[in-house]
Amino acid sequence: MQNIFFIIFRRMRAPLLALILAYATAVLGMVLVPGQDAQGNPWHMDFFHAFYFISFMASTIGFGEIPYEFSDAQRLWVTFMIFTTVVVWIYAIGTLIALLQEPTFKQALVERRFARRIRQMRDHFYLVCGYGEAGRALIQSLTERNQHAVVIDKDQESIGLIRLENLRQFVPAMSADASLPLHLLEAGLKHPFCDGVVALTNSNEVNLKIAICAKLLHPDMRVVCRADSRDVEANMASIGTDYIIDPFETFAIHLATALHSPCVNLLQEWLSKVQREPLNDPVYPPRDGRWLLCGFGRFGKAVYERLTD
Repeated sequence: MQNIFFIIFRRMRAPLLALILAYATAVLGMVLVPGQDAQGNPWHMDFFHAFYFISFMASTIGFGEIPYEFSDAQRLWVTFMIFTTVVVWIYAIGTLIALLQEPTFKQALVERRFARRIRQMRDHFYLVCGYGEAGRALIQSLTERNQHAVVIDKDQESIGLIRLENLRQFVPAMSADASLPLHLLEAGLKHPFCDGVVALTNSNEVNLKIAICAKLLHPDMRVVCRADSRDVEANMASIGTDYIIDPFETFAIHLATALHSPCVNLLQEWLSKVQREPLNDPVYPPRDGRWLLCGFGRFGKAVYERLTD
């Protein structure tokens, strides 16, 4: 709300000052320019009648000359002020139309509606920062379990995909930088029904900032972060991040379990299934021979370490 008023007053400051100056000049001129009453005596309009006349004259309504017919000097002044006020109104209306089309103002309106919708939520939800592949899978899993979620992602196209997804629950989403505390607060970081914050962006630095902001603004909040760097993991752990997930390590553990203990891996898959979802058939990898590992990046190293333990 404050951002909207700030943008409006910042952009409309010059037009409003121009309108005030034009009206003040027109009213003052009508008071100072002499006229005549019905008997032909000299007469000066008071401020009330002058403001009343300028109000409907500048808006082109045109009620006529009041309370008496104007003198030639008054009509000359009115003619000059008609063109002046029309030009000022065109300038003000044009600035207002440009303001309504400005991306910053549109984003402020979107953030205001989003924040109001989050404040009105009465169901427990998770705040998910990032809607990549991991974020999309998490949202689908949560909604299939009738759990609510709120999404923030910097990419507008990713946010647009949420409206196209066939989700069981409605998921409020906003395109914004999740590393900024203001956007986290708008998304419900301090909402009484927010059960946790999940940082799944593709940037370790952004995930670290989200964890720091969440723990500073709401120390009791449960925070889950994605990190693929040992240094970042150490920083996250130092601020009290509840769960730190390394996708490389997770994949390596999952693959090593599938190779060494296929029954345990199958049981884990069955337990993670949604209710009434069909179970997978067991797969038994060969027990003898050697495995050929193609690629020795972070994934390859993690898998090699797990396989050779």
